[in-house]
Amino acid sequence: MKKIFTIMVLLSAIIFAQEVQEKKKDSVAVYQSGWFIGGGISYPRYMAISNPNVSANDNSGAYLTLGYNITEHFGFRLTPHYARLNSFYYASDGTEIDNFVNMSSLNLEAV
Repeated sequence: MKKIFTIMVLLSAIIFAQEVQEKKKDSVAVYQSGWFIGGGISYPRYMAISNPNVSANDNSGAYLTLGYNITEHFGFRLTPHYARLNSFYYASDGTEIDNFVNMSSLNLEAV
């Protein structure tokens, strides 16, 4: 199942990434100026706790990307990012203490 899913993702990425130019039907467009949008998920492991009895697996994150390419070599990207980190530990009296951190950022890049 993993192999089939991986193959389907790779094939769809290859197929959707190619755009045929209208003037020349036999060539593939390499660059086109304009807007683009993207996004993804992340599984951050920033904490130095590696013992599964102590570290929680509740870490998750997500990001979006909105950008505009002005030329082939210059463009702008706006990327909001969110991550939630979770861990727990036991105090000296045996009570479980659960900690979590919400992190967010907003990046404006000129690339």
